[in-house]
Amino acid sequence: MEEPTVDLGRALEWADKEIEKVVIPHEVWGVEKDYRFTLVGRVLTKRSYNFEALKDVLARIISPGRGMTARKIEGERFTVDFTHQVDVKRAIEGGPWVFDKHLVILNDVKEGERPRDVELN
Repeated sequence: MEEPTVDLGRALEWADKEIEKVVIPHEVWGVEKDYRFTLVGRVLTKRSYNFEALKDVLARIISPGRGMTARKIEGERFTVDFTHQVDVKRAIEGGPWVFDKHLVILNDVKEGERPRDVELN
């Protein structure tokens, strides 16, 4: 009996098209994330706002030399991940920041703390 053959190149090409991006929280893997270059923030407003616009504005006004990534997390909070301590310092010391006439609070994540537990007052 002849073994079935599979064109691996074609199978992988198909798999790449079918797989969606899956984000698995660090807690699930039991891995502790390094938050040294992470800030947690929120916009002081009761109104809804465009998060993509907020990301663009923060990137322009903070001007991180090595880039940044912002993500929404629980409630009204978001995280901003930088790749260098200089950019974190610029974000903290360069404020206060404003988005759409509302104050943006940014605070760092202390060792052993999780972003959802950071005080934002």
